[in-house]
Amino acid sequence: MIDLHEAAAVGLAVFSLATILLWTTNRWKLRRIPGFHEYLDMCRRQYGRVFKIYLGSGAFIVVADPHLARKVNYRLIDRSIGSQLSADKKGSDNDGLLGLAAAKGEEWRQLRMAWQPAFASGSLAHYSSLMDSCAVRLCDTLEGAAKEGREVDIFRALGTMTMGVVGTTAFGIDFHTLDDPDSPSAEEGLRLVKASQTVFSSSSLVAGTFYQPLLLMFPKAVPFVQWLASTLPDRKLVQLSEARKIIRNVGYSLIQNWRSAHPDQAATGADKAAPPAVAKVEATLEELQGEAPGLLVQAATHAGAPEAAADANGFVNGVGAVEAANGDDATSAARDQDGAAAAAAQPQDKPRPRGATDVEPGSFLGLLLRARDRASGAAKFSDASITAQASTFILAGYETTANALSYAVYNIALSPRVQERLHAEIDAFGRTRQASTCAAEGPRTHPAPVTHADLGEFPYAEAVVKEALRLYPPATLTSRVVTKQEGMTLIPGVTLKKGANLFTAPYCYQRDEAYWPRPLEFAPERFLPEGSALAPSTDDAWTPFGAGPRMCIGWRFALNEAKIALVRLHQRFSFELRPGQVPLKLRQGITLSPADGVWVRPIARGRGVEPVSVPPAAAA
Repeated sequence: MIDLHEAAAVGLAVFSLATILLWTTNRWKLRRIPGFHEYLDMCRRQYGRVFKIYLGSGAFIVVADPHLARKVNYRLIDRSIGSQLSADKKGSDNDGLLGLAAAKGEEWRQLRMAWQPAFASGSLAHYSSLMDSCAVRLCDTLEGAAKEGREVDIFRALGTMTMGVVGTTAFGIDFHTLDDPDSPSAEEGLRLVKASQTVFSSSSLVAGTFYQPLLLMFPKAVPFVQWLASTLPDRKLVQLSEARKIIRNVGYSLIQNWRSAHPDQAATGADKAAPPAVAKVEATLEELQGEAPGLLVQAATHAGAPEAAADANGFVNGVGAVEAANGDDATSAARDQDGAAAAAAQPQDKPRPRGATDVEPGSFLGLLLRARDRASGAAKFSDASITAQASTFILAGYETTANALSYAVYNIALSPRVQERLHAEIDAFGRTRQASTCAAEGPRTHPAPVTHADLGEFPYAEAVVKEALRLYPPATLTSRVVTKQEGMTLIPGVTLKKGANLFTAPYCYQRDEAYWPRPLEFAPERFLPEGSALAPSTDDAWTPFGAGPRMCIGWRFALNEAKIALVRLHQRFSFELRPGQVPLKLRQGITLSPADGVWVRPIARGRGVEPVSVPPAAAA
């Protein structure tokens, strides 16, 4: 008789042979296409704005029409979340899909309510000084490179800043990611940053574990594939599992530290005595795009009502969005406009007075734990769920904002015109009008601090970030699944059955000449009133971080962070690109990221620098 080991060997051989043949055939067909994002755009041009792709044996409808994408995003709530793999047979690095991005029903509503106060306008006002401090520390680290004429990977450098911002604003601690690399404390921060990098680089279908394609090719054999992966894990799966554990353990430690500091608010009963929780820390496209803080910025038509618009509009920032999800799109649009109009009537030069929903920095875990105590029944989320929220915040706050800022720095360096106008806006604000003190290094002169009240003075800097997000959205696809028994009519004559999977494709329609004049040109003016000739024909054509009820809950958090960082960087430096990076090589993983980084030479302002001049299409 054939024993278990022989059966496993035969099964592995069959699976391996089938996978190699299928994978090699598909890769050969697509050999001339640089990346998955280009493949999607090629399909859009060849087959139209609604087409079907196969990932393994599964068919997915891709919607590259912004109007239909709005319909999908507003009417479908749930996401298509695939099975997870682990190198650990016990699955201790992956205890289910517990993050806000994957939550459903009442649990999602409770989690969304718990997250929401962390992103109220008053809360954001409290975060600005911490964001500014991290941006200053980043600039200080770049000074050495500027003096030595040394090149740096600004993508990775910005990642140390964004991780620092997450630590101070959400959890009230220093992750030490901006410490001197030679200091003992820097090792802790470097470990967290590297783990986050691994999660992003090793989780994708294209660049991830060998077993990921098997899940798609053999969906009815998921348990066997999961067992095979944990029994014979490849290098990338081992690295991914270890990275997940590091981030999970950081999240769990944050919860324990918070409870020690707030014994009067700590949980009671069996939940308090539970062993260290295990939580999902592997981000999907949607976790980075839909729920966790990213760089969602408003379309140009809403530029006059920045901060208060989302607070006035429950559709954007509140769980009341679900009510509109089952209604028609006209009602949804009306609510969007009503919210913006209400916000426009409020003064924008000051943060609104602190209210009951505003929180101080470091309050994120307290919000979640108190929400857990209020919840009941199936919606009463566990310690594992709370740990997952911390992990989601860490991961999403790290790479997506660094991505957007890197693309902004890259395109500014390519365009003398953009750089000149940005510098003029920043210099009008003031480069050295006030001195500040760096506690760690003693008195030191810095450019004027950028406060929450100052953010309205940088409309061009905001337009630069928006344009970077248009050309390089963090997620090329966003997923949804039809859950209603009667299905969903996508277009006349096409009704999708319950369980059908859909993708909307921001990368495609944000570069579509049908909606954007000169779509491959980096032109921040298209997001300003003066650039109406370059503006999109519909506001729905700009959704780099989603739309509808599950639109990014933390878009203003990251927009503020990006504006402060961009201003701080260009107060003190210009950036010269290393030759050979035009066009920029991209990597399609969980997010659309620079494949080899963005290498620049920081040059202290006041010295001459000749930016690289390229045709508009080269920026794409």
